[in-house]
Amino acid sequence: MAKTKQYRIPVPIIPEELIGVTEECLHCQHWSEIPWLNELTYPKQAVEPDDGNGKGYWVPVSFDFPCKNCKSIIRVNVPVKKTLSVWTVYGDESERRIDNKFFFCITLIALHNKRHKNIARQISKLKKSIRPNIEPDAWQLHFTEILNDGKRGAKSSLFLR
Repeated sequence: MAKTKQYRIPVPIIPEELIGVTEECLHCQHWSEIPWLNELTYPKQAVEPDDGNGKGYWVPVSFDFPCKNCKSIIRVNVPVKKTLSVWTVYGDESERRIDNKFFFCITLIALHNKRHKNIARQISKLKKSIRPNIEPDAWQLHFTEILNDGKRGAKSSLFLR
C-alpha cells in the first residue's frame, strides 16, 4: 500500500484580521503580503496523526513563501486559536433516478458535543416507540426503511414489522 503525505488544502476562507497581513523579509526588509490561501507543500505538525487507520490529518504550524522582492524564503507562523467547543459533523448521501432524471442529495448535520447525550436519548425513545420489543441499540433506523418505494430492493416498510 502506497503511503501518501497527509495535508489539507486550506479552506478559501480566512479570518478577516489576517487579510492583507504582511511579513518582513529578513534579507531585503521588503514587506510581502502573506499568501494564506496558497497550497502548502507539507505541513509541520500533526493535529490528529494517522495511527494506521487512515483517519489522521496534519495542519501547518508554519509555512514558507518567497519574498516578492528578492525571492528569499520568509517563514510565517500560522496563528493558532484556542478550541472553544467541539462540534461533530455527520453526513450521508442519497441518489435516485426518477423519470430519467438523476437526483443526488448530500445531507450534513452538525451537532455540538454537549447535546450528544440528549439527542441519543431522544432517538432511543423514538426507536422504542416504533419497536417496543427490541432494544433501541440493537437495530439501526435508516430513512430507506421509513420511506420505501420498493423499487430498489430495500427492506420492507419499517412500520409493517
